[in-house]
Amino acid sequence: MSQHTIGVLSGLGPLVTAQFQTIVLSLTDAHCDQDYPDMVITSTASTPDRTAYILGESEESPLPYLLRDVKILEKAGADAIVLLCNSAHCFYDALAASVSVPIVNLIETAADAVAERAAETTGIMATTGNLRSGLYQDALSRRGIAYVLPDQTMQQKVMEIIYTNLKATGKCRPDSVAEVVSYFRQKGADSILLGCTELSILYRAGIVDPRFCVDSLTTLAEKSIDLSGKSKRPDPLTVDTVVFNGREAAAPVLK
Repeated sequence: MSQHTIGVLSGLGPLVTAQFQTIVLSLTDAHCDQDYPDMVITSTASTPDRTAYILGESEESPLPYLLRDVKILEKAGADAIVLLCNSAHCFYDALAASVSVPIVNLIETAADAVAERAAETTGIMATTGNLRSGLYQDALSRRGIAYVLPDQTMQQKVMEIIYTNLKATGKCRPDSVAEVVSYFRQKGADSILLGCTELSILYRAGIVDPRFCVDSLTTLAEKSIDLSGKSKRPDPLTVDTVVFNGREAAAPVLK
């Protein structure tokens, strides 16, 4: 397979940049430096907050920053671009139209991964801006997958996990996350979609059971390895397979 350079638009937030690189390195079947994907990376932490703009809480649009970065990546030789922010996919069409190289749609990639799990109902953990946009609701519905959204109180807890804990400190108390997981289970969710790239920290650290969750950032890392033409190794967090609803799924769903 031919080799391709992956352009990584990141800094949204900065911890996700490091997390993404770590996942790519850990999931690449590499035995020397040359076995890893070639990547060019922008990390523009000064990009205005996507959720604040989507919700009308800020008049400063992140779009000019995102447009500048995709053009930098294209000029730097990227053969495909990945965008390390779910909420920023509200601007996907404008970004895709601005460059000649393909931009991977993280929303579609993660929704495909949920479908591969053979789940029937998925709880969506994401920013309020993402939920307001309906990106994941639409993607899951098109795949015949029902979804559960947090109520107002629970969504506030999700935002605290993302902004107050993970973005600010890179850490989160497991009991805070367990409360959200319990909510989704009580509402009938048999899987959980971690639809904010910051939440990947919980996934990779085992604070949420990776067998029962789809981590959007991990799915994007796997897609990036595939697009680069390099070899991928199985994710040790989700190597189990089970039969669910009469089909073999990549991992068990919530019980």
